Amino acid sequence: MRRTLLLAPIFFCAVLTACQSDSSISSSSPEISPCNRLRDVDLPAQRFDVTAQALAHASGCFIKTDLADTGSIQVAAVSGHLSIAAALSRALAPTKLQVVQNGDTLIVHS
Repeated sequence: MRRTLLLAPIFFCAVLTACQSDSSISSSSPEISPCNRLRDVDLPAQRFDVTAQALAHASGCFIKTDLADTGSIQVAAVSGHLSIAAALSRALAPTKLQVVQNGDTLIVHS
């Protein structure tokens, strides 16, 4: 039996205004996907599941994968000011894993 994991950010909004988009984005500009917002990332080389969880929880970007195939694979260290999608791509570069973006979800497969 395969386990599929959808890593999602954990956050609660006590006040509606706290859930609104960044004030730096005007109401006339299109919303930027959480996967494409720039962030400071500093992750060591480690197992994919640990990296994926850290990126998902920090960003609001969902990461979907089959842990039976991907969970224990070692990924590269990543650091810099970049999007979560770019950070995940860099971490996966030395592996056979590939990432595809579908809206606010990054899908990782072998």
